Amino acid sequence: MDRCCCGFWKIVLSLILSCYLPRPSGAQNFPDTACKEELLKYTEQVYGPDDFIIMGRAYKNRNAGANGHPYFIDDEWNKAVIYSYGKQYRGISIRYNIETDEIIFRIIDTQGRPDFVSSEYATIDSFAFDDHLFINLQKINSSIAYKGYYEKVFKGDLLYVLKHKKQFVKNYNTINPYGFYSRQLSTLCIIQGDDLVVCPNRKSLLRYFSDNEKEIRSFMKQQHIHFRKAEKDDLMKLCRYIDKLTGIKDE
Repeated sequence: MDRCCCGFWKIVLSLILSCYLPRPSGAQNFPDTACKEELLKYTEQVYGPDDFIIMGRAYKNRNAGANGHPYFIDDEWNKAVIYSYGKQYRGISIRYNIETDEIIFRIIDTQGRPDFVSSEYATIDSFAFDDHLFINLQKINSSIAYKGYYEKVFKGDLLYVLKHKKQFVKNYNTINPYGFYSRQLSTLCIIQGDDLVVCPNRKSLLRYFSDNEKEIRSFMKQQHIHFRKAEKDDLMKLCRYIDKLTGIKDE
């Protein structure tokens, strides 16, 4: 069923339920003359988000007994904002699996039990929680050879992003009888036009900006920025400096 049909039936369902069933405690009471947009908003609030963004498949961690986890930073559920085809969906509980590059939704079914759904990659433009914003590269430019979600660091004349990754390690022993997940690794990438340049270390970054290598080295030394260990705030500071220094224009 396409998105329009889902939206239509959600409106119909909200009208029927609002007339014949008691509303959940704390829910807003809409007047009989409420417009369709208000009814749709009310239905999503009470009965869950638009089915369009949670289309996918049932999710189960394929390495459930392993030490560690495959999620970004920690395995807590995060209240996120999802952006999809010009719409915002707020307050949705998600985990971001950086091993498989999947967004996992926690959906409460009609019996009050949690279901876990892996998102359909093509439906999500970007998502955000805390101070992290992840963008779907294919929604920015389908000509970019790389796919997946990348965390935005800084946008100037160039776009600087981080790719976060973990791997499942098939090393079985008495300490890790079911294997374990590696620590989280983050790699800075630079996007210019249709090109994405991976900069796994300081040497590769300086090579890319070879005309300004001396100035960039000096700035990193003054600011005590150790590239491999740098947090996002330090990388943002570095990228902002490089952007001001180079003045490269995106073609």
